[in-house]
Amino acid sequence: MLFALALALGYAPLIERIQSFESVTGLLAYLVLVGLVMFGVILASLSRLLLVRLFWAILLSGGVLFELSYFRVMAGHLTYDTFLELYASRNFLVDAMQQYAHPLLASLPCAAALFVAILLPPARSAGPGASPIAGFVSVTGPAAVILALGVLLFARGGSGASALPFGVSAYAFLSLAVYEEVVDPDIARLPVTIPITGDTLAGDLVLIIDESLRGDYLDINHPRGVDSGLLENYPGVEVLNLGLSVSATNCSVGSNMILRFGGRRDNYREHLKSMPSIWQYAAMAGLATVYIDAQSEHRFFNGMTDEEIAHIGRIIQFHGVEPLYRDVEAGKALKKLLTDDVRQLILVNKLGPHFPINDKYPPTHARFQPSLPTGSFVDTAVSGKMPDLFSGQWDLYKNSYRNTIEWTVGQFFRELLADLELNQTLIFYTADHGQSFHERGEPGLRSHCTPGAVPAIEEGVVPMVV
Repeated sequence: MLFALALALGYAPLIERIQSFESVTGLLAYLVLVGLVMFGVILASLSRLLLVRLFWAILLSGGVLFELSYFRVMAGHLTYDTFLELYASRNFLVDAMQQYAHPLLASLPCAAALFVAILLPPARSAGPGASPIAGFVSVTGPAAVILALGVLLFARGGSGASALPFGVSAYAFLSLAVYEEVVDPDIARLPVTIPITGDTLAGDLVLIIDESLRGDYLDINHPRGVDSGLLENYPGVEVLNLGLSVSATNCSVGSNMILRFGGRRDNYREHLKSMPSIWQYAAMAGLATVYIDAQSEHRFFNGMTDEEIAHIGRIIQFHGVEPLYRDVEAGKALKKLLTDDVRQLILVNKLGPHFPINDKYPPTHARFQPSLPTGSFVDTAVSGKMPDLFSGQWDLYKNSYRNTIEWTVGQFFRELLADLELNQTLIFYTADHGQSFHERGEPGLRSHCTPGAVPAIEEGVVPMVV
């Protein structure tokens, strides 16, 4: 009965998946997989050993909570590609749990029903345990199902495990990811081989990467856009707006890594693993390397590894600084570097309008109203509760987004460029991805990282300014 309840509480992904099949053959194959999964989970519940049942109850109910919450947030099924993207962004796990507290809580009843169903002791007349072989089967049954699904994923290039019940898909994806990590040969990163020709840059070379910023929300790209601070006349500074550009991906990790390592559409995966970073190119050109990180106080996000960090000469983070002032401090640090007469490559990862945006601006910059309530996430850098798409709060969210841009972008550039002689220094300004505010009524709660081949176009719209 509890298994049936868990299945019923998580019915939405199953029903959508069943309705998506256009052929009877595909539907039958899916139903066979569902039956196999249910058989393996029921085997775990029949073990006489409490610790075995507890292990599988925790593991599988956790998988249900993860997959069902993902479905509620993204309005789509978990795929292997999106699983890898989430795994690469695992540093934001706690933030994501805070951000999407409502979908998590809504998914708890299904996970709880499965947990109790597995944990309850089986009837004495039923279940393995009387013989060692039967007991072994009850322990290994779910593991065998997960590994079998992993083999299926490998054979099908990562597809084929969407919307299976009882949380096994995530672990099948994990088994495939672990396999690929083990068998994937270590590729030595190549040195810089491009020779230096012509005159060298006399000043600094700067790449400023904003976070979650839609280019069409800036006044340089839209007549009703937010004050970016880039339309003002700064003596000694020439601003060239290249207009709206397209980000490499609609998620932070992939876009940031491509900005640091390069790569074309047809080769970027191999490129990210093997080619030199911009830090290595800078060192070859005789530039000192500086990384200004406004996103984290201690950790390193966006796919940075110890190997890459070893190529960075100086790292600036803002310990103890409230998220509200991180970009302001980053601008001050950058301005100081631009006047120190040292030739440098400087990369700035701004915090920008990353959620939560409720408290990313001071009251003096709350020009766009009505907006979301403030005071809840003053000490939170990259988390917060998203608005309910169906309660009409997206309009409030967009006003808070505008207020945040005016502070984190407009104030940043006004303070940075005032009284600054750039001479031969070049500054490139862009963002890792844009944002979707469900302008066309798309389901789900996400603002970017939409899975599938056709995300909302707004998720890829970023500025490009020199």
